[in-house]
Amino acid sequence: MDDATGLTLINHARLGSGDADEQLPLAMHEDYQNVSAHYEQLGYKLVSQETLPATFADHDLNVVVHLTHGTEKVTEQRIINEDIRYEFVEGGIAAPSYQAAPLVFTR
Repeated sequence: MDDATGLTLINHARLGSGDADEQLPLAMHEDYQNVSAHYEQLGYKLVSQETLPATFADHDLNVVVHLTHGTEKVTEQRIINEDIRYEFVEGGIAAPSYQAAPLVFTR
């Protein structure tokens, strides 16, 4: 579940099945951990992950993993220097050159 958008990323994915009261295989626990690891590689951050039961039940069990977007604050800055030269088409200087104060763009 994506907590930032409220969207369900995977719905009704089957981790495995077994008989009631049978131990869950270790591979199923590993697969479950790999789900959150997969989303963390995509830039999500794990908020919470329900624990798998030790044994299978006699009915379907649902577990929910809550994720949020992994964000980081980034500041970018550009400085633009503007030099203006006034020249005649035929050549020669029409007016003194002008150098504006640098323009700083930050986002």
